[in-house]
Amino acid sequence: MELSKQEQQLFNGWKQVFMKSMSTFWILFSLKSKPKKVEEMEEFMVRYSQQNFQIDRMSLYRALRKLYESGLVTYEDKHNPSGPNWKIYSLTSRGTNLLEEFIAKCIKESILNPLMLKELELNLSK
Repeated sequence: MELSKQEQQLFNGWKQVFMKSMSTFWILFSLKSKPKKVEEMEEFMVRYSQQNFQIDRMSLYRALRKLYESGLVTYEDKHNPSGPNWKIYSLTSRGTNLLEEFIAKCIKESILNPLMLKELELNLSK
């Protein structure tokens, strides 16, 4: 399906708002499997979102600071022989609990429920 120029502009705006609202999810999800440096988190998000989600570095640092202040992530300084120390971010137990609850209630039960999947299959086959 091809969108008109106006539809494409509307879609791009909608997608931008949606993706921005998913920042917390993508940050926490990127830390689910193991602690990461900021660069590794960025690579994870781009890869797992299939290049649909990207966050600029300053926004990522602001979000990480808020998540740290909320007790959802923590970090440790790791020695970097070639420059400033690295910050290695990881989920706290609170962050893990909230992420798991979000996945269960907002993704599995809301988006990936059988009725929704059935509807999507019907629409995708048209």
